[in-house]
Amino acid sequence: MYEIKNYIKKPNTPIVDPLQMNDQNKNDFFIELNNQEEMFKVKKILDPQYLEGAIVLKWNGYSLFNLSQWDLIDQLWAYVINLFEEYLSEGEASVFFPEQPIAIKMKKNNGHILLSVEDRTILVPELEFIQCMINEANVFFKTIEEYKLGDYSNELAQVERVREKILNVNKKS
Repeated sequence: MYEIKNYIKKPNTPIVDPLQMNDQNKNDFFIELNNQEEMFKVKKILDPQYLEGAIVLKWNGYSLFNLSQWDLIDQLWAYVINLFEEYLSEGEASVFFPEQPIAIKMKKNNGHILLSVEDRTILVPELEFIQCMINEANVFFKTIEEYKLGDYSNELAQVERVREKILNVNKKS
């Protein structure tokens, strides 16, 4: 099973040491995207062109993305969608975070994906993982649009294209 959460970095809150962040103090630095009350308080001072945040991704309790890897979250989700689109076409793909030297690599492995993020590698079920991530990308972009922080129609259309590719893969299986 997976756990995916999106966090927006609080404006004007410097992070001196990313490794200092943990579950106990995350609210000092981040707002969970689905916390509407807090998001509405800060949305006027957020820079939609430079939307910092973090994706926290755990697969069966194994952490792949965490708060210390914060970046431009909307761009990171767009990169992840591109990653899946390339993977579904080529059987492998890689991408770096938008502003950090953190690599995400995927390689087909007998109905699974060998997924690497920095120095962590895990084997995940191919279609289940991609479907979960694409669904979360869809929720992320729709939520950001609801907060009126940008137009993500291109990204949402790309999510639908990846969903179509997944359906085609399922039909072939």
